[in-house]
Amino acid sequence: MGTTAAEIKLQHIDGSVRLELMNQIWEEYPSAELKEANDIIWDSKLNALPIVTKDGDTVDYKSGDELTEDGVYTLTFENFDGYKASYSFTIDTTAPVIATEGADHRESVNQDVKVFYTEENLTAELFKDGKSLGEYTSGNPISADGQYRVRVADQAGNEVSVEFTIDKTAPTDLSITIANESILGNNSIAFDTFYNKAIAIRLSAEFDISGMESMEYQKVSSVSQYSLSGDWTAYNEETGIMISPSEKFVLYFRATDRAGNRTIVNSTGIVVDDQM
Repeated sequence: MGTTAAEIKLQHIDGSVRLELMNQIWEEYPSAELKEANDIIWDSKLNALPIVTKDGDTVDYKSGDELTEDGVYTLTFENFDGYKASYSFTIDTTAPVIATEGADHRESVNQDVKVFYTEENLTAELFKDGKSLGEYTSGNPISADGQYRVRVADQAGNEVSVEFTIDKTAPTDLSITIANESILGNNSIAFDTFYNKAIAIRLSAEFDISGMESMEYQKVSSVSQYSLSGDWTAYNEETGIMISPSEKFVLYFRATDRAGNRTIVNSTGIVVDDQM
């Protein structure tokens, strides 16, 4: 008559794990990685001694107690005939740790970005503008303009993501208009544009990648008064820039995106005089 030992039967019930000891010949079950709290259940009337270890250390465990701490667990049953079988699994509820160089989470920057992770057995995926670019390797530079997400996951299904925007392109299509007519100038400014009543100046620009941070202007009576480090006034898109008669000026327009890129243009020389 052959000698028998117990079988461990694994059942997933409502997110927990149930291990039942059966009076059958041992069958080998694969290891599993589990994310949620787990119960180990065995039939106390069976002729076997259960031992539970966590990370190699024996723990005091009663049938049905909840296991909540992260760690590598082994449940070993040994009957009085010396037959022994074990079932090992991992509880891992901790998301991977990642670090970034060049950008913080949800930041817009105008430089390359790298994402780092050091744990083993992780998978990382790179997304650009909502589309997967495939696997990402820790430390690889990301250079092209776009909106990015790097998702890193461990074998237990815990994951962490970082999002950022790379924008190395300065704002484009800057315009300065009066009554829908462009008054953009060049480096050689002449006061050759005249109005005989109050005017409203409108500014606009394109911020395609990271979006607009600010639109500002500097109004000076001569080119020599302009200074890059001078005082800039925030542009009001609702009202525009109202200019009353008896003014002679050049308007400088600065557009800045969320990544810090800037473009500056200027108007031609404008004269507003209701006495003309």
